[in-house]
Amino acid sequence: MKKWTAYLPTLGLLLLAFIVAWQLLKFRQGQKDKLHEGLSAALGKEQKIYRLSLEQRALTALPSSLAQQQQLRELYLAGNCLTNLPQYIYDFRDLVHLDLEGRPYEIRKEACGNQIENLGEELGQLAQLRYLNLNHNALRQLPQSMAQLAQLQQLFLRNNRLKALPDSLLLCQNLQEVDLSRNQLPIFPQQLMQLPQLQRLNLAQNEFGELSPSWPSSLRQLHLMGNALYIYPQPLAPNLEELDLSACSLQAIADSLALQPQLKELHLEHNHLDQLPRHWNMPILEELYLAQNLLTDSALGAQNWPKKLKVLDLQNNKLALSAGLVLGQELEVLRLGHNQIEQWRAQPGPELLLLDLSNNQMDSFSVADLAQYPKLRRLYLDGNPISTECLDQLQKARPQLLIRSE
Repeated sequence: MKKWTAYLPTLGLLLLAFIVAWQLLKFRQGQKDKLHEGLSAALGKEQKIYRLSLEQRALTALPSSLAQQQQLRELYLAGNCLTNLPQYIYDFRDLVHLDLEGRPYEIRKEACGNQIENLGEELGQLAQLRYLNLNHNALRQLPQSMAQLAQLQQLFLRNNRLKALPDSLLLCQNLQEVDLSRNQLPIFPQQLMQLPQLQRLNLAQNEFGELSPSWPSSLRQLHLMGNALYIYPQPLAPNLEELDLSACSLQAIADSLALQPQLKELHLEHNHLDQLPRHWNMPILEELYLAQNLLTDSALGAQNWPKKLKVLDLQNNKLALSAGLVLGQELEVLRLGHNQIEQWRAQPGPELLLLDLSNNQMDSFSVADLAQYPKLRRLYLDGNPISTECLDQLQKARPQLLIRSE
């Protein structure tokens, strides 16, 4: 009897915890019921609503009273728990903006995220639609009726399960922005190349290895990160301003890279590059990212860097800079962390604002070196065998300089 009674306090605590959890569950369910009742009451009124936001309400279904609001122009349903859409949604013929993003914008305990698996062919009835966001859902295919969305300008399908696109998508001739990143496309979606207004295209983290031979001249931003391309492709869209080829298993860059004279931002990080083109025919390139490659001093050689370059990222390579490094006069950010630099010999120019030399093998950085960069605001020297005395001298010479040394 004594042994059994010893468990009474623990059993009491477990019973109390169960009661609290049960009451909390009932409270949350009651809150959801009240929410549905409140929505139904509000939507059932005769007043007309043109813009409705029901984001992050943990809704598993939409109230039937919403069907009365057929004059709706904007409907926001992101971050709920929907797995399908009620049929009446397709009767909102004036709808211009429809947001069904799955992932909640704010993480809450009750948040689950939309996981819509199918869209009805009736989607084509929303002929006025200009914005459609289905990011972070569970779509495996799109309806052929997409062809009827002639006014559609922005289409977001990030992080779904798409393996192909309907041919009818090429009839959405007003599309300006398409995000298909983090899907399962094994073949490049050629339909998109026939969209004359397309400006921004994100195809990152899919499964194709070859690109289109032709591109719309309207394209300005192209993101291909995480596709196995291996070799820099033949000329892309001639008016590209931003190109992301990071983590594409690139082993070489073809000379066709020089045929992108409008580029302002180029991402080549996380590849297998051990050589670079000698001449960058990119007169207005401002940002170049080459981190996490296999670059050595011989790869840089007598590089003719773009003159307008403002950001250069060479982190995590095999650079010693034993022969120095001459860069453009407009450079503002230079990242050389995680290399093999023993002595500072580079010449970045007087506009430099941030210099990252962390995790190298440098035992000094002189006040004279610092004097070359009158505008420098951040200097990262952590992970180097630099003495405290040297760091103190630098800080004394430039009190306003932020020096990261630990």
